[in-house]
Amino acid sequence: MGVVDQAVLDMVFSTHKDLWSDFGIYEAISKNQGADAEGLAANRVFLKKLLHVQPSAVLLLTQVRQSVLRVVAADPTLNKTNLKNLVYASSRFDRLSAMLYHLRRAKRDEPKMRQLVAKATGDSLKA
Repeated sequence: MGVVDQAVLDMVFSTHKDLWSDFGIYEAISKNQGADAEGLAANRVFLKKLLHVQPSAVLLLTQVRQSVLRVVAADPTLNKTNLKNLVYASSRFDRLSAMLYHLRRAKRDEPKMRQLVAKATGDSLKA
């Protein structure tokens, strides 16, 4: 269910590296916290790209980490943190995992979806 063709995932991460190097508010939000409508909206372009290759919205840590490490090896300036590249790659997975979890939860739980939409602004719901 969570396995994606690694070459396809690598292409998504290398083509859209500007979209995953900083997830904005989701840099500080975990799965256990509530979804942030503005944060999801701000990251919707990259999330749509991932959902295109993995509609179940479930990714494996090893695959994401491998994709991030390949891109960071080619462009070390992407890791603007003090974290080692392996830890940084894992942090990218944690952030993505939280966003995808919030999307899956909102999709299967109508009250959660209404709550998420209620928190959003008109601008964030466009597109």
